[in-house]
Amino acid sequence: MGKIIRLKSKQENVIEFLEDAIVQARKYNADNVMIAFKLKQEDAYIMTGYCNLDMGEKQELLGHI
Repeated sequence: MGKIIRLKSKQENVIEFLEDAIVQARKYNADNVMIAFKLKQEDAYIMTGYCNLDMGEKQELLGHI
C-alpha cells in the first residue's frame, strides 16, 4: 500500500490552495480526485465532484478526509 501525502494549506486563500493542489497532483501524477466546496452564495451551499473514482475508491478517499 502507498503512503499518504498530506497537502496542508499554507494560506487562507482557497484559490491559492487549489492552485498548489494542482501543482502537487502533477508532481505525484494523480490518477483521480474528489473535491467538495462550501459556497457563500445564498442559493448554493455545497458543490462536490469527483473524477475517475469507482464506489470503493470514493469511500476510501472519504475515509482519509
